[in-house]
Amino acid sequence: MNRLTEENKTKEGLIKEIENLREQNSDLRSKYYDLKRSQKFLRLALFSIENSMNMIFWTTPDSRFFYVNDTVCKTLGYTRQELLSMDVFDVDVKFRKEDWPDYWEKIKEQVSTKIESKFRAKNGTIIPVEATVNYIEFEGKEYNCSIVSDISDRKKAEEEIKESKNRAEMYLDLMGHDINNLNQIALGYLEFASDILEKNNRLEKDDKQLIEKPAEALKNSSKLISNVKKIQRIKAGRLQFIPINLCDILSELRDHYARTPDRDITINYVSIPGCTILSNRLITDVFSNIIENSIKHSDPEKPLTVNIEVSVVTEDKKAYYKVVIEDNGPGIPDALKKKIFKRFVADRKKAEGRGLGLFVVKTLVEEFNGKIRVEDRVHGDRSKGSRFIVTLPVMVDIPGTKKANSR
Repeated sequence: MNRLTEENKTKEGLIKEIENLREQNSDLRSKYYDLKRSQKFLRLALFSIENSMNMIFWTTPDSRFFYVNDTVCKTLGYTRQELLSMDVFDVDVKFRKEDWPDYWEKIKEQVSTKIESKFRAKNGTIIPVEATVNYIEFEGKEYNCSIVSDISDRKKAEEEIKESKNRAEMYLDLMGHDINNLNQIALGYLEFASDILEKNNRLEKDDKQLIEKPAEALKNSSKLISNVKKIQRIKAGRLQFIPINLCDILSELRDHYARTPDRDITINYVSIPGCTILSNRLITDVFSNIIENSIKHSDPEKPLTVNIEVSVVTEDKKAYYKVVIEDNGPGIPDALKKKIFKRFVADRKKAEGRGLGLFVVKTLVEEFNGKIRVEDRVHGDRSKGSRFIVTLPVMVDIPGTKKANSR
């Protein structure tokens, strides 16, 4: 009897142990599947991080890169091994090493921090970026996790909006200030002439300027409006480029300005064969403005000599036509040389009443992929006249392309 009782107890114990083992096995199996799911989730998460369109990287408290995703490598042009041997300051051009400790503490105190900065790629390209940075503790160590977006397109759009706003303000100022001033000058002289006619019933020979001055003011007003239209066309990208013979244009301008009434002007011109550029007929305005300025700002009682010379130069392994226009006029002060091509100046955000012609000149030259600068004709002595230097790319001959007439 006792033996049977013992056997039953043993069986019951075995049954319980088997049940416990089954429960443990079920629990282990559940944990196993949970672990498999977690591994799958982690693989998917890592895949998403690696293939994210954003740059994602972790940095350590000593500013070293701990992890970088594939987008960081592709965007900056470094291999993963190179980046993991570098620190943040090798890439971020706005960060200073001495600011890092304060930055790290700031990140620790906040849930998430958004900052703008600039990264330098391996090839030297500067990339504007926006980063969301989070502080992370993992396995007893501290890290910063940065999710970084390339905001080049956004910055470009912001610059375009800013430029559009500046242009709108310039156009408004031109219409409300410059043209109004010119019209007031014309009206003043015409009213004076009207008073003389009413009083004397005629104008004397000495009163000739009362007609000439309004005519000049109205002519300048029309020219100003024309220049504004040109700027609008340039900025809107509505210029069509065609082959143009630059030397023909300069030859025509020489003949035209050498015949300026009531002035003793000599224009010397040294040309070269060819002179074909890919441009627009507005290129004439570039050189007519420069020559007109030489005439306008010189002493009308003294002879004026203008020298024009064309040559070919090489810059950065590319061929350019170099056009030098120099005069023996009063020259340009050094302070004015720095802002002569600008429409906006530091001490006045609005447009100035003068200089739009040279602003148009610079805008056109740059649109034609060229450069312009001004210097003294005699180095160090601005009283001996000025020299304008314009460089424009030589057009490579295109088979079947007809050269456009400069007229």
